[in-house]
Amino acid sequence: MSCNRTVLIERYPDSFDRRQWGGIETAYWNLARVLPSCGVEAVWYTARECPTLASLARRAQEVRAAAVMPLVDHELFRTPQAAPAGLRRRTVRVWHDVSAISPRFSTLTGCDAHRPGSAAVCRAEAAAPSASAADVFFYEEAWTHCFPNRRYIPWAADHVPARDYHNPSGPLVLLAGKIPLDTLRPVVEACLARGLRLRVIFNNWSKLGLEAKTYFTALGLGEGHRVFDIYDIERDHERIFGGACAVLVLSHFHETFNFLAAEAVQLGVPVVAFVRSGATRRFASHLEEDGDGLIDWLDDGGLAALRPLPRSGWSWRDVGSAYAELLGCLEAEPAW
Repeated sequence: MSCNRTVLIERYPDSFDRRQWGGIETAYWNLARVLPSCGVEAVWYTARECPTLASLARRAQEVRAAAVMPLVDHELFRTPQAAPAGLRRRTVRVWHDVSAISPRFSTLTGCDAHRPGSAAVCRAEAAAPSASAADVFFYEEAWTHCFPNRRYIPWAADHVPARDYHNPSGPLVLLAGKIPLDTLRPVVEACLARGLRLRVIFNNWSKLGLEAKTYFTALGLGEGHRVFDIYDIERDHERIFGGACAVLVLSHFHETFNFLAAEAVQLGVPVVAFVRSGATRRFASHLEEDGDGLIDWLDDGGLAALRPLPRSGWSWRDVGSAYAELLGCLEAEPAW
């Protein structure tokens, strides 16, 4: 299909190396891969290439962009009044994280300001709720109602194949680096005390991830365990998930999406998560309140009863179609 629309997408300046990707890179790479089949060309830019709002507006005008998708921490969302009007009319903010309204990424609930008769100030006021042509969230949650131009378009997980990798007696996949080490360490010790074989993977963008790597290096897990410093999910999914009994996706962040959990469901492996971890809950076969509850559950043999959730029928093609439809709405804006 020929492309009759263009979207300008910001990426981090690092090269696209799937072995060290986080969720943002996974999302935008797969979105850009599918958009041409929906008649949309994705053009990348970095903050270095467009360091000011004026230069970003010029670049968007050069490629005749129907929409511009800066990263969620972009200057445009902090000082929207400084952006040219044409740029604001075409800006799509995709909520990869909640740092703009919850600096510690902690759990979000409904905003009192949107209750009938409330005089409270909106918690999202500093994030300029009306500044973007569209605010894209992955699921409807009460806190998203602060944003009048909200849309709901979840990501997909069929960049990995549908598999049935679950083996109740297999090793346990453990995500390390999204909970404090004081919470992680007792969980690891409980797993080892029960004789569970571990496959450890890391969150590579946070200080917690670096602390977890240091911990496991010093721990020196023996034979039967595997520690993956980096991996390519599209090539290595069987090495990570094949024959696993479960995936512990342990996070104390309010996740707006969680690719590891979504990929596990796609690959037929049950997910265990914490109650207060945002969208991770949607992919979990079992939820625990905290690390102590998780340890008790492991000691009670909870892994044996786990079953994977059904796969979603939502695909990357559906994601691309939804974004193409959104761009079609923005295309009605006055010409640059």
